[in-house]
Amino acid sequence: MMSSEIWQAPAKINLYLEITGRREEGYRTVDTAYQSIDLSDIVALKPAQSGLGVTCEVVGEWAEHVPQGEENLATRAARLIAAQTGREPRVAITIEKRIPVGAGLGGGSSDAAAVLIALARRFAVPDPEHTLIDVARELGADVPYFLQGGTRRGTGVGEQLDAIDPPAERWGILVYPGVRVSTGWAYDAYDAAGTESSGNALESVVVEKYPVVGQALGILRSGPAAIAQMSGSGSAVFALYKSASERDSDVDRVNSGVGELADARVWPFEFVRHGVRQLADSITPA
Repeated sequence: MMSSEIWQAPAKINLYLEITGRREEGYRTVDTAYQSIDLSDIVALKPAQSGLGVTCEVVGEWAEHVPQGEENLATRAARLIAAQTGREPRVAITIEKRIPVGAGLGGGSSDAAAVLIALARRFAVPDPEHTLIDVARELGADVPYFLQGGTRRGTGVGEQLDAIDPPAERWGILVYPGVRVSTGWAYDAYDAAGTESSGNALESVVVEKYPVVGQALGILRSGPAAIAQMSGSGSAVFALYKSASERDSDVDRVNSGVGELADARVWPFEFVRHGVRQLADSITPA
């Protein structure tokens, strides 16, 4: 018997992002703070039909620009944990994309972490949230973070993690400005420009190329939020508030301003203390 499972794969924001150097192999080193929020993808896993091995289907509002099948990071996660445990993977993965793509929110990494832990448990890997860090690093710098989530400082290329206290401002408004930003492009542009913005080193180069990101930031910064900045390599921006009521009182103003930006979206959110987690399961024949 094998279980069909539904997993929640949360988005993250970067409370700050500094670029501290570059390794010989080319990877940039950073000092950042990750925070998981309650905007999440939904990852469903069920036994694949006989002989199909690993399949991956992406559905939902933001599915258009996400690779399906073998190119998806979740498929790579399934094959990697199977290779590590000497097991034969037979799993059908369906990802409902609720997290926008190219937004600096880590959705693809979170989906991969969900598959990694789900199959690790199925394959009887002990304490996978803590024992799979090295495996997760092979998939990407953000994937280890999503094994545990919460508020964590990331150094190295972001994969060296330490728990830290969250800020007092734990309620927020997230704005996706309607454009996708390539992480590789953002870091290359930073190298060429050599400039930084307060809070996020990549913000100025992204705003220069994509003025709509700056417009979204301007809307957030013109209100009562204590903090407003870009997440990761963008394009999503966020504002943080001292209470849920303060955030809620600003939502209409932000929605009104963002309504003038084509293809932009707004989500109120709050911090969560977890990374990927199982929501439900049911037992079905293998």
